[in-house]
Amino acid sequence: MNNSGRWPEISDSTLEVWLHLLDSMSWLLPAPIIAINRSCGSHLLVLGTNASAKPYISKGSELPLLHTYCAQTLQDGVKTVVPDGRATKRWQNSIPVKNGFIAYIGLPIFWPDGEPFGTLCALDTKPHTWPFSSEKLIETVAAILTAQLMLMTQLQQLEYRNQQVHALAITDSLTGIFNRAHFFDLAEQELVRALRTKRPMSVIMLDVDLFKQINDTYGHDCGDRVLHQLAQVCQRALRSIDIVGRYGGEEFVFLLPETSLPDAVALAKRLKGLIAAITVEHNGELVTMTASLGVAALQPHVDTIKELINQADIALYRAKRNGRNLVCYHEQTSAVSTDGVGHS
Repeated sequence: MNNSGRWPEISDSTLEVWLHLLDSMSWLLPAPIIAINRSCGSHLLVLGTNASAKPYISKGSELPLLHTYCAQTLQDGVKTVVPDGRATKRWQNSIPVKNGFIAYIGLPIFWPDGEPFGTLCALDTKPHTWPFSSEKLIETVAAILTAQLMLMTQLQQLEYRNQQVHALAITDSLTGIFNRAHFFDLAEQELVRALRTKRPMSVIMLDVDLFKQINDTYGHDCGDRVLHQLAQVCQRALRSIDIVGRYGGEEFVFLLPETSLPDAVALAKRLKGLIAAITVEHNGELVTMTASLGVAALQPHVDTIKELINQADIALYRAKRNGRNLVCYHEQTSAVSTDGVGHS
């Protein structure tokens, strides 16, 4: 983005196209210097020039804007034509004339909202009566550059909107974490990786205890804030490689790559403590909550995410049956899956 934060940066590939355009103009525009300049406050940044301009000026040069032909072009917002700056009182003592640039023709280039981007100009070191064909050429190219800036801006806005649509499609609107569908998409990818590399992976299922009582006592708005706060607290406790999603209602699911069962249980205990410390203010009263968690680790016989989550779900409901606010884990004791669980 540019300094205003609203416009796209000019890419290197775009600048390369502009340089070729300036060189092509040299065949039709009899001037040693043809340049595209960016307005940068009190200076002009030379974005590109034709090849013949190199003895005089180069790409990347910063030039003072005050008392220059380009300053007049930007101020007026229209074409500026100077056949011989020495013959006009206005330009006799100007910086361009003092530096030997006698003749000038330039047009402003605009951002879509009319804010000046810079100038397209040609300069000569000798007096020059700019023919009609030269004026039409530079007008046409300036219009092309302005149109390209508009297209670049529209493409940037389209990309931003597409990102917004994508974010809405994968995010749970209440909690700000991944929705169930996107969680499963990511989890399936991680499962394939874990099976291929034979690396550990675990899942935690979490359910807010007695959440219906919170809704019934304090209202659904308070319940929504409870879920949002819980999701944010849990997300901050995770690593960048961990994945958390809203499974449904007051249930959340965590996928933990490169995590053994003991490490997953340790994280579940930590999450349980963090959740118990959450308070949500409602009409001057502090609402608290607890959660039950079930943990399962990937085993050789497990080859689907649904199966792994089901094991964590079994452990979760054992935690709820055993009194809530507990962490239970699915324990594999033989080649055949069992319902053996532990809790803390």
